[in-house]
Amino acid sequence: SGGEESPSSSQPASIGDPSQPEVSAQPEIPAQNGDVSINLPGDFFESDPDFDPSAYAQKQGFIGAAVNEDGSVTVTMTKERQQELLTDLREEIENAFEELAGGSATPYVTNITCDENFTHIVMEVEREAYEAAADMTPVTLGFSAMLYQKFSGQEPHCNITVKDAATGEAITNAVYPDAIGR
Repeated sequence: SGGEESPSSSQPASIGDPSQPEVSAQPEIPAQNGDVSINLPGDFFESDPDFDPSAYAQKQGFIGAAVNEDGSVTVTMTKERQQELLTDLREEIENAFEELAGGSATPYVTNITCDENFTHIVMEVEREAYEAAADMTPVTLGFSAMLYQKFSGQEPHCNITVKDAATGEAITNAVYPDAIGR
């Protein structure tokens, strides 16, 4: 896409990094008659003042959606639709990781790896360039991970470590959602 890639960005982002613990068990998901219900925060929908749960459910291929008293939205879908959604989300996240690693907006990011359920993400960077940038990439990674986890039925929790690609030294570490609002 126009710019030359630096030699350090030749490694693609990867899922299932062998240095990370592999989590293969599917989380427990409340199901009734084979359907899955997931409670999504109201923040997901606050940008749409005319949010229509029925139209949203139909557009997303869900069985239904209901706004709760606290503003959160409970969506109900088939287990098959949930798996399709998780496959699509995983693909989108993997593509985003690949674009961030050595991309024109984040040339200092050299590699991003994570475990299977996005509970631990490591972002390797060229330290000097990273520290000079007003970078929000860890926040983006955290929100992507938590979205995937929410739809998989997990309690959102993601540890993001930014490491110096040259030395392996941790530069920062943040745990989401705890880091939100700090």
